[in-house]
Amino acid sequence: MLTAVRGTELGTCRAGLLSLETLNASRKLYKREASFRGCGAAEQALVAALGVLGGAGDASRSSLGDEADAVIWGIASVDFASFYKQALPAVIVEVGKCSADDARALCAGFGNATDRPSFLTALHALANDLAFLHARRSSPVL
Repeated sequence: MLTAVRGTELGTCRAGLLSLETLNASRKLYKREASFRGCGAAEQALVAALGVLGGAGDASRSSLGDEADAVIWGIASVDFASFYKQALPAVIVEVGKCSADDARALCAGFGNATDRPSFLTALHALANDLAFLHARRSSPVL
């Protein structure tokens, strides 16, 4: 399922995101410590969904933003304290391929929003920042 979200084909990616949401709705997937959060699957899902938002420098799947928003919000809203302290910095380092110091700065800019509109606004700003960092690193030096 996470492989589908990372895929380049839009239909497959959409199906992967919707499958995560369906499993969460029917089985409370995001709350399962041993089978989802504790084994790193939550972070993998966050990395894949943030990549869909363009945070990895690839905007080709940006039409799936609503589905990616739902997955990220669903995972974060289970435990905001853990999300902001552990998951978000780790995801930023992986997606942004940046240092821990850069990740802390980006996390500070994200804030600690716990309401959906503020959270999604900060999330989209973070995705834009990560896309900018990726573009800056991949463009030739003039």
